Amino acid sequence: MAQMVNIGKWQDRWVEHPFPNMGEPKKAMCYLTDIQGYDEDHLAWLYNKASLHAIDRFFMQVRRRLSLCGRGYFSQHKEN
Repeated sequence: MAQMVNIGKWQDRWVEHPFPNMGEPKKAMCYLTDIQGYDEDHLAWLYNKASLHAIDRFFMQVRRRLSLCGRGYFSQHKEN
């Protein structure tokens, strides 16, 4: 957290996750709301909870449900 970088027009404070994984290889978090009173250990715990897995799962479920609403696939073949 000591390596936060201010980026963009609004100078948002970004920090890269120290242990990225295959699901989120370039994981970075932005601290938008500065809530006073949190110690550094609690802030680190909150940053560690940041993830896009739930959002990815939601969109995957939407894609699956939309594909069920689409036309079915059927091939045309000649009968002798």
